[in-house]
Amino acid sequence: MPRALRFLRVLFSLFATLFALAGALYVFLLLSLYVYTPPNFDEWLAAWGLDAAQLWAMSLTSGIRTVFYAVGAIRLGRGGRTGRRWALVAVCVEAGVVLSGAVLSAVVLGVASVPELFALLFVTEVSLVFPGVLLLLLLFVRSSKEWFRATGA
Repeated sequence: MPRALRFLRVLFSLFATLFALAGALYVFLLLSLYVYTPPNFDEWLAAWGLDAAQLWAMSLTSGIRTVFYAVGAIRLGRGGRTGRRWALVAVCVEAGVVLSGAVLSAVVLGVASVPELFALLFVTEVSLVFPGVLLLLLLFVRSSKEWFRATGA
């Protein structure tokens, strides 16, 4: 496996780990909300701008991201057509989660002014930089193309 592709596999593994930890944090907050609620916990969540629906959504999307990045990292190491396909699916799932989150926040919170619209678009574009870079690395880096070609893609 080429070094550049090994680096890409490490990135997939790191993001799977990051989203697994984030999902564990959101599940812990949900358990704190429903099982044992500390005093002033609702105010603390409100101060952070969170509510139960957002915690459920973030824990669900973190789980989905974790699964797809982990499978992408595992299959990427094996190479071949399946490895490339799973890595591309993981990148597309990440982009889909970012875009659906932007659409949901625009629908739920509403966009009242032009600066709010520009802020929402800016945050969405910045969030899409990482999946875009991964997509470019998967498709156009020479070592990536050689690895997939050598393993049957």
